[in-house]
Amino acid sequence: AMGHEVHGVDTSADAVRDCAEGALAAGLAGPAPVVAELSDALRAFVRGEQRFDVILLDPPRSGASDAIPWLVELAPARIVYVACDPVSLARDAGALLRAGYAISSVRCLDLFVHTHHVETIAVLDRVAGDPT
Repeated sequence: AMGHEVHGVDTSADAVRDCAEGALAAGLAGPAPVVAELSDALRAFVRGEQRFDVILLDPPRSGASDAIPWLVELAPARIVYVACDPVSLARDAGALLRAGYAISSVRCLDLFVHTHHVETIAVLDRVAGDPT
């Protein structure tokens, strides 16, 4: 987060508290380089005139279909999508591809060894010259 402002948004009070405590422990709790909010994650992004270079999206198993219109409106240069369900990722990535993004990379991580669960990280970049 050095040299960048990071906004963390979650609907879980525990996650917001953990973010704030982690930022403090890492020495990032100065004049707000890290901001944690407890709010509806979709509405938090559309407040004000903020622009985001990168959005890290880690939705629940059901995916982020409700967030896709907001993401397209925000038009970040890059979206990093962490998925625990490949079907939701495929659906949401398809919508982002139709909205002017291209998949730059996809990686699978076996974080839950000896289970069938696999995390997938997809990096999507806005296509140069796309009007969004």
